[in-house]
Amino acid sequence: MRNHAIKLALLALLVSTLFAQPADAKMGSVRVVFTKAALVAGGGVGRGVLIFDGREHPFKVYGFSVASRSEHRSQS
Repeated sequence: MRNHAIKLALLALLVSTLFAQPADAKMGSVRVVFTKAALVAGGGVGRGVLIFDGREHPFKVYGFSVASRSEHRSQS
């Protein structure tokens, strides 16, 4: 009985994927400027803009960290 239920579930999954439509993903971009100050514990604040669908959406970013080691890497 259990094998029958598993086979039926797999068949239902297969049939549902046959009729699935691909999603149309929209593209956007994000620009962020973040300022951070830390020794052992620190915080940061920043601002940014999400550009999506031809419109600009400003936002703010806040953060707090506690660490004994800090490493920063940047790549362009």
